[in-house]
Amino acid sequence: MDPQLKAYIDRKVDEEVARRFRELGQEAVKPNRMALVASKGTLDMAYPPLILATTAASLGWEVGIFFTFYGLDILHKDRMDSLKVGPVGNPAMPPPIQSLPFLKVPNIVGALPGMTAMATAMMKSWIARAKLPTIPELMDIARECDVSLFA
Repeated sequence: MDPQLKAYIDRKVDEEVARRFRELGQEAVKPNRMALVASKGTLDMAYPPLILATTAASLGWEVGIFFTFYGLDILHKDRMDSLKVGPVGNPAMPPPIQSLPFLKVPNIVGALPGMTAMATAMMKSWIARAKLPTIPELMDIARECDVSLFA
């Protein structure tokens, strides 16, 4: 092989290898980030952003949750223990009797007095049975993991 051609190829290979190593070094510096929005202050909608945030933060990600006006109840110390589940207009609401999955609760029943309290009690019992942390416990975990909370 021509010595000039060999020198040219070697130089180009060295330049490309150096470029790729620089790119790898830059990728290693970029932190993994996650931004979440808590747009509803109901019990069933408080869990997704908090679970995602605490999980990502425990994996070393930089995480922030923005709480909209409706989501502020999740942050409020006096209200976070008493978040409710709205049964009206919630098509994903599970049936009250698990063994009868075809028994869906019509929306009109959710409008009856006491149905919000019943739906909330059902959800809290399912959460307790699944051994999930409560909202205040998840908020404590989020603070310990340095999740940024924006209101």
